[in-house]
Amino acid sequence: MKKFFIIAVTVLVVLVAGLFGVLSIATHKPTVAFYKLDEKTVEALKSEISSIKKENGKELKFVYEILDPAVPMSSQKIAKKAAIIFAALDADVEEYAKTSSKVIAQKESVIANTPSTTKETAIMGKKGVLAVPLLYDFYIVDINRGMFEQSELKTLAVIDDLKAFAKWSSENKDAPLMFPGKEDDGMVDFLGAYTEAVYGSAVLEAAGEKLYQAFKSDYKAKDEKYTSLNQVSEELIAEGGLLNPALKEIRQMVLDKSISGTSFYMNETDFVFFMEGAYVCAMGNNLSQHRLIEHKKANVYSSVYFPGKSLNSDRKFQALSYCALSQSKDKDVSTVINLLASSRQSNLSLKTGLTPVDSSCSAQDRQSDDVRYWLAASEGPVKPLSQFVPSKDALAVVAEVFRRNASAPFIE
Repeated sequence: MKKFFIIAVTVLVVLVAGLFGVLSIATHKPTVAFYKLDEKTVEALKSEISSIKKENGKELKFVYEILDPAVPMSSQKIAKKAAIIFAALDADVEEYAKTSSKVIAQKESVIANTPSTTKETAIMGKKGVLAVPLLYDFYIVDINRGMFEQSELKTLAVIDDLKAFAKWSSENKDAPLMFPGKEDDGMVDFLGAYTEAVYGSAVLEAAGEKLYQAFKSDYKAKDEKYTSLNQVSEELIAEGGLLNPALKEIRQMVLDKSISGTSFYMNETDFVFFMEGAYVCAMGNNLSQHRLIEHKKANVYSSVYFPGKSLNSDRKFQALSYCALSQSKDKDVSTVINLLASSRQSNLSLKTGLTPVDSSCSAQDRQSDDVRYWLAASEGPVKPLSQFVPSKDALAVVAEVFRRNASAPFIE
């Protein structure tokens, strides 16, 4: 009798455990992770995902997680377990997409309406697209139209035109060129944009790769001071370094007051204040930062790409890709990514203010549409210099080196 009781209890335990297992599987919600996306973009993606239905008409249900921007995505456990990752395509995310066995390739048709020059940001694998581009942020220069008209300068097509306008505005309006240089990405990407515009994307990418390899070395060694990264940053701007020519020109513009020294102390809040007050002749910033300005006050400015050395130079503009990575074979996951990359593009652009990848959809406004045209007409996008350093703490080290050297004449 006792033996029968033990067997019965054992069977009951197994059945209950099995039932809980089935219920757990049935109620399990796949995870959607967001990495290095601003709040507006996260909410836009959530909104679009929530409106997508299963084939049977039922609601899709996900658990949402925000990943730590101070830690490389590839090092975060949540990221490896997520069904979908929406991420800014920094160097670490790109490497993860190319090397991780967890990433599930999407059919190439997902980028069918992406211009050929911008398909570079769609990380490709043997079986299809590993990182599906959805939106672009883009480095622009906002030009104060009123001041430009008063300057009587005829054109603003090359870097010398921008320098001449900044010099005139500084002398006549006390309103030189500025950029939000207290923000670490603001400092690094202004130098990156200048480098690409005047010295070419190959120089920018080579410098970025040096930063990335130094970062990986320090991160692997658990060097929280980022000793190698600091050293490489110094070497890049030293005499003979890849970024030295651009940094010297920026420093000279600070010295002759064409660039305001206040830029190195300007955070995002200050940026909005100066822009909305029209206290600048021109401002270097990202499209996403431009969206922080009240719409009516933003109409004072015309957004242009960072002017190059000559009109005939081939360009690969600094543009950050926001992409989707699938880590699930679930059809619902594939459906979500495919819809976001096609029929939901206009909605995403409208809600985020960023540039849609799909060439057939409508963009939010002229700025978004112009960016899409510039990228399509160029040699393609290049990763912003800040995105070669995939950690906020590490980026702060690089930015401080650049900031200290670029602002030296102002501080003295």
